[in-house]
Amino acid sequence: MASAPAPSDVNGPVVLICGDDEFTVKQRSRQLFERWRTDLGGEDHEIIDAA
Repeated sequence: MASAPAPSDVNGPVVLICGDDEFTVKQRSRQLFERWRTDLGGEDHEIIDAA
């Protein structure tokens, strides 16, 4: 299985994060969300769980 890209490697407006380990998928998703939220600023951001 290929490793997930580092946060600095993800620059697109949409990212698919998937895998068999739910904890790791959620953890990686939150890491990326926090980076995007910090970069963009503001308070009107949300996570939509597609499960």
